[in-house]
Formats: sequence, C-alpha cells, structure tokens
Amino acid sequence: MRLYEFDCSEVLAYKAAYLGNISPACEHFLLAADLTQPWEDNLLAIGYRPELPSIWLAEGLLMYLSEAQVHALLSSVSSLAAPGSSLGLDVINIESLKYEPYRGYFRSGWDTPEELLSSCGWEAEVIQPGEEGANFGRYTWLPPAREIPNVQRVFLVKATRTSKK
Repeated sequence: MRLYEFDCSEVLAYKAAYLGNISPACEHFLLAADLTQPWEDNLLAIGYRPELPSIWLAEGLLMYLSEAQVHALLSSVSSLAAPGSSLGLDVINIESLKYEPYRGYFRSGWDTPEELLSSCGWEAEVIQPGEEGANFGRYTWLPPAREIPNVQRVFLVKATRTSKK
C-alpha cells in the first residue's frame, strides 16, 4: 500500500518533527502542495497510478475553499481516481456560512453534497453526525431531518467513483 499525504510544507514539517522516527507500515510519500494550485503532475511524478482504485480523504478542508476552488479540486481528484475509488469528506451546509464564529472563515457550503459529487462521477452516501453510522456513542440527540430549513449542518460524505466523466 502507498500513502500519499498532501499538505502545506509547514504542516508536513510540524508533523514530521512531532512524530519523530515513527513511520507508517507502508510506503509514505509527502507532497507539499497548495491544493488551490496545480498539484496533479507532482503526484504522478512520485508514483501515483491513476489506473488503480484509490482512497481519497479531504477532511476539514472544503469549507475553507471558495465554491470555484472546491469544484476545481474535485475535478482534479476525479480525473485521477479510477472507477471503484473511494472518497471521504465533510462539508457544511449553506446556512452554516451565516453565523459566527465561522462567518469569514468558511467560504463554501452545500445543502445537497450528493449532487455536488454526482456532477463529478461519484455516487455519495451522506449522513450527519449523530445519525446511525455517525454516532459512536458521542451524541445524545439526533440532528434535525434534512428537510427542516434554517439549521446549521455538517455532512459526512462517503463516495464511490462510478465513472470517468
């Protein structure tokens, strides 16, 4: 197994210093990258093979990007992910962009992440923290149903690459 880890160079350096000589039990490649800029060629140059199914994780990222940047990032990932690949991510809804302390930090949100990913050739399953499958004994309440308006939401998304679009 190969692990390709993307982050800004400062974060990668901090992690390396913090972890010291602890290393994963797989091939581990670090890629310093600003994901709002071209990065795909650098990934391919260090051995990523787009013809093989892969697993992608974008946690705590998309809400900090503009809508255009999210679409560009998902387009890049989709172009590199073979059918059968998996993608995990979290997104907030549009209502969440209106409130402090996140207003100004969060730049994009989606009320229907399924549609966002479908447009890129992914089939998505979406749940909210607290629902079955995303509870893990940490929540004592269920989130409001998705059809209830004016509610801040976080969506946890698991998607499978269905086609090359």
